[in-house]
Amino acid sequence: MASKRRMQTISEHAVSPFGTVLDGHLVRGTRPDGTPSSRGVPWTNKEFAKAVGAKGTEGEKNERTIRNWRNGSTIPSPADLHAILQTLFGGKVEYAECRTQLNEKYQQARGDNRDKPDDPPQSSVHTSIPTKPLRCLGRDEDLKSVIDALIATRDQTAVLVLGGPGMGKTTLTRQAVNNAAVIARFGQRRWFVELETATNAEALEKAIVIALGLDAATAKFQDALARLGQTTGLLILDNLETPWDAEREKVESVLAALHRVAGLALLGSIRGGEAPAGLRWTRRKTVEPLEAPHDRALFLDIAQDIAPDDPDLVPLLADLGGIPLAVELVAMQAQSAHSLKPTRDEWRRVGTALAQRPRAPGSRLTSLDISLELSVASPRLSDAGQRLFSILGKLPAGICDEDLNALLGNDAFEARQGLLSSGLGYERASRLDLLPPVREHARRQHLLSEDESELWGKHFLSMAHALGPSMFGHEGGTGVRRIAAELPNLDAALHDAIANQNLNAAAAALSAIVNAMERTGLGTTAMLWDLATACRVANDTKGEALALDAIGYIALARSDHVAARKAYEQALPLYQKVGATQDEADCIKGLGDIALARSDHDAARKVYQQALPLYQKVGSIVGEANCILSLGDIALRRSDHDAARKAYEQALPLFQKVGAISGEANCISSLGDIALARSDHDTARKAYEQALSLYQKVGSILGEANCILSLGNIAFERSEHDAARKAYEQALPLYQKIGDIQGEANCIRSLGDIALARSDHDAARKAYEQALPLFQKVGAIQGEANCIKRLGDIALTRSDHDAARKAYEQVRPLYQKVGDIRGEANCIQSLGDIALARSDHDAARKAYEQALEFYMQIAEPFSIGHAHLRLAQISKGKARAQHLAAARAAWHSIDRPDLIATLED
Repeated sequence: MASKRRMQTISEHAVSPFGTVLDGHLVRGTRPDGTPSSRGVPWTNKEFAKAVGAKGTEGEKNERTIRNWRNGSTIPSPADLHAILQTLFGGKVEYAECRTQLNEKYQQARGDNRDKPDDPPQSSVHTSIPTKPLRCLGRDEDLKSVIDALIATRDQTAVLVLGGPGMGKTTLTRQAVNNAAVIARFGQRRWFVELETATNAEALEKAIVIALGLDAATAKFQDALARLGQTTGLLILDNLETPWDAEREKVESVLAALHRVAGLALLGSIRGGEAPAGLRWTRRKTVEPLEAPHDRALFLDIAQDIAPDDPDLVPLLADLGGIPLAVELVAMQAQSAHSLKPTRDEWRRVGTALAQRPRAPGSRLTSLDISLELSVASPRLSDAGQRLFSILGKLPAGICDEDLNALLGNDAFEARQGLLSSGLGYERASRLDLLPPVREHARRQHLLSEDESELWGKHFLSMAHALGPSMFGHEGGTGVRRIAAELPNLDAALHDAIANQNLNAAAAALSAIVNAMERTGLGTTAMLWDLATACRVANDTKGEALALDAIGYIALARSDHVAARKAYEQALPLYQKVGATQDEADCIKGLGDIALARSDHDAARKVYQQALPLYQKVGSIVGEANCILSLGDIALRRSDHDAARKAYEQALPLFQKVGAISGEANCISSLGDIALARSDHDTARKAYEQALSLYQKVGSILGEANCILSLGNIAFERSEHDAARKAYEQALPLYQKIGDIQGEANCIRSLGDIALARSDHDAARKAYEQALPLFQKVGAIQGEANCIKRLGDIALTRSDHDAARKAYEQVRPLYQKVGDIRGEANCIQSLGDIALARSDHDAARKAYEQALEFYMQIAEPFSIGHAHLRLAQISKGKARAQHLAAARAAWHSIDRPDLIATLED
């Protein structure tokens, strides 16, 4: 009853609108740590008097003071008003409307009481500083930059914090102005001016007047300048873009006037990347997205029940793009959960709509979509900028200048500048891009018209189709790199074409896309599977087969033989169905390439022999010659040099007959490989030099680089290490020029081989460790395995048997995966070498015998001989003689007298 009587008494006396509103806030318990939509603990008059009095106002505050304010008997002074505002609302933006309402009622009350005695003298110093933000993570360098600029001794100081929507500009400035060094310099003369609702220069001036504690009804901006000039002070202008976007010249004039005030430091925050003129900013600091681990720390500080190793945390943070507001709001959605999977699933479903504070009124601080839309609605973003924003919503890799100019023409520069100025776009490696959440917002909320949607997709697919034929010439590397950079965009364009049933355009671009994927190791086959499915639904059998064929080609290049076989076996009956005999033959040959890569020579031979008559049936001499060439490769890998030579010499005139110079060069180069394998270095060199001139004639940089690499291999085998190094270093930039990452890796690994041969183990290790991730990038499992094997060899040479064993055991399953029987056998043999070095002859013999079985399986005389030699070293009597004889016979079969000579020693 006492509470009810108190409320009745107040209602009877609350004739002042200000008193009525103030009373309402005290009854509902409005406090800085609350929100406008939630009730808190009601204030008592005594508690509120103490809180207001602690804000630095003059005169004692007691329960009677507060009671008189509430019932309208007295009106607070301007200094008391700002103490009230700080006590109730702090610096919280959610209370902006509440603050404005209470201030308006106060001004009305003062106007109605002009005949009352003057207010108590105003405090000579008034502050309107917000409390520190709850969190300011990952901004140490930014804070230091801003703080150092503020406390530096200079005549004029003006610091501007810039950044995109939701990037934490206000958080940074609030943290900075509460720094101890800043407080020590400016004391209580720090004024925080909220400009979110200041829509012109006049409102800017009025907001400054109010922040200084002056009477907004009577004080002028000149009065504010006079107070600011009394002594050193700091004026913080938050959300400066609001008045500046409305009246640029007038606002810049206000800024110039402020900058002329002696001893006054300015700290502004502005949305976007463009700074107002009118003054010289002594420091401009752009707030960038949070990087790991700071985005992770921010998320987990809010969603404290989420485990740091939650499998969805890293991918979800990637989706949030390091935008602090996005991280905070999505973390709030997850703070009652113990797993992130539902949150991530919801993000996939609704996108940026998930990034909002639960059950809170929508504002730029409680909704990412609202914050982004404030930037989209900025006058800095023209119609062209709006269109570009929508296009970028479709492009996961951003856009380069060439494509930007092609799509927007004369409007390209204006559109680009608008996105950068508004803070929506950012530059990344000479490309214009959007952060992931911003792109997601654009994709969902700013749809292109049907015509514009077709235009961007058609542009990218046509670009790829046009570049396709040039990808293997002297300037082929330019085309490869161009398409490689656009692979994510081409993926999006393909899916768009599929959605619009524009399958012909997708198929036309397929060849160039696949070549770029094969050469760089970038991109995935997911889009190709989608295209195959779409063609099947549309009854486009040929298109489906082409997509499956492309999948097989990429999978084979990446040593994913299971996926390659699956794709080729699905494509094969489709080609047969439409009577595409040559494509059918190509598909069968692809299956043969898989078998050859897995050292399944019998299966490979069978498949090539199946494809051969199909090529002959359609009169494809090149296809026929390639099959014969591949049969020669099988023989070469099995060290059947006579059969290999016969095949190459049979294929050679076929290539010459149709003027297929590259095929002719391939045959001659392969004949060089036979000579190199038999240590006939002069013949090998002659063949490579002849092939080299042919490759140069047709502009085949890849063939040219391969020949130079092989010439380096000759020099290496002859221990001419300087010549070998020169060749590898000559081939390396050629591979890099055409974007052939695997060739580049082979050169680097070969340079490591030179270092290893010279016992420069540190340089060798460095080279192998440099080549290893390149092989891994393109999915070249065999190259990856060879690097790890060599690292094991270094460890073995240094008697680090544990590290060597670990390397060999790590690499053996890689060789098994690609079906490289010889590589697996080499690992087993090296494990035998470790056992021998430890005098464990039984384990060594077991390993050598197992390796020998593998070498016999692929009929590889070179390695068979070495296995027998090792067994001879740990055998005696008759067994020793038998192993030596077997080694001699193996090497005699490949005409290697140099190796046979070692047996005599």
